[in-house]
Amino acid sequence: MPSDQFFLAGQDGTRYMISRRAALLSGLISHALEAEPDTEELPLPAISAALAVKFLEYLEYHADVPPRALPRPVATDSLQHIVDEYDWAFLSESSQEMLFELLLVANYFAVPSLSALVLAHIASMMYLKPAHEIQSLFNIRTDATPEEAQAIAKRFKTAVFLPPLPPSYPHTGALQAQQQPPVPQQSQQSQQPQAGPEGPAPHH
Repeated sequence: MPSDQFFLAGQDGTRYMISRRAALLSGLISHALEAEPDTEELPLPAISAALAVKFLEYLEYHADVPPRALPRPVATDSLQHIVDEYDWAFLSESSQEMLFELLLVANYFAVPSLSALVLAHIASMMYLKPAHEIQSLFNIRTDATPEEAQAIAKRFKTAVFLPPLPPSYPHTGALQAQQQPPVPQQSQQSQQPQAGPEGPAPHH
């Protein structure tokens, strides 16, 4: 009979124990156990110990507490009053680097609730911010040298490089309003009633 515990093995030889019930929150592990029910260990990708521990803590917590539904789209600059206390602490105590690494691990292990949580938090961080603030917040560069741009274009075939945006760059809504085409005005002739098939009605 399979043990109640499951292990994830790090590439440095460290083995992380997790309850089988928590491990089943992962689609990857679920499929592996369907194929081989007696499997007790799966390898971890090359991630840090801190990231592995944080990921497993999330699985253990939500093995007992179902994740709350998240709004779509995210129309707030904070999830504090939307998610439970554990998830808010989980997010707020994570650096940006940790958040993006968690997103990769969640995608690798197919944990949709964790992917949705991290993406919603990132979306809230960008909510109503102009483009130049988002660039600064996430340290997004738009000044790649020609050599860097060429190297990235070779690696990512769909990469697109945009020029730097000035601080006065308008909000998206304002930009869309500026780009709306003018509504054509009807001529007076087109507004006059059309004659019927037998000509205009006689006046009395």
